[in-house]
Amino acid sequence: YRCDLTITLGDVAREVFFVNTGVPHAVIFMSEETVPVATWGRKVRFHELFGPEGTNVNFVWIQEDGSLRVRTYERGVEEETMACGTGVVASAIAATMKKQRQAPLAVHTSGGDVLTVSFDYDQDTAKVTNVYQQGVARRVFAGQLTAEALL
Repeated sequence: YRCDLTITLGDVAREVFFVNTGVPHAVIFMSEETVPVATWGRKVRFHELFGPEGTNVNFVWIQEDGSLRVRTYERGVEEETMACGTGVVASAIAATMKKQRQAPLAVHTSGGDVLTVSFDYDQDTAKVTNVYQQGVARRVFAGQLTAEALL
């Protein structure tokens, strides 16, 4: 976890939190409602701070009820995705560590799902353990894999 990063987006220096949840995530808390996720996400994803591999980018809004709303630019996809489980977790961790939110946290994704993230956080050591994410699971595709496809 790093919280000492700043990147300029839209002529404003933005505080960037870096959280690795198994894959790297930049978390940026937003106040303005409209954000060009693809443009800003690409800029942050390829920023020199994150090396040649880059990072996923999460734009986060703290809602009035204390829940989070997250929009994620995902590396590899190189576009906004409807949800990113590791990004939701990274955003909840950053919100707890920097924005004094308490887990469990409800997190709203672009796809309309609400995921609940819980974990234990030791303020003295800044260590996060026992991370859990809960949400709805549903089939989004069915197909067949043939033997020829494996060759």
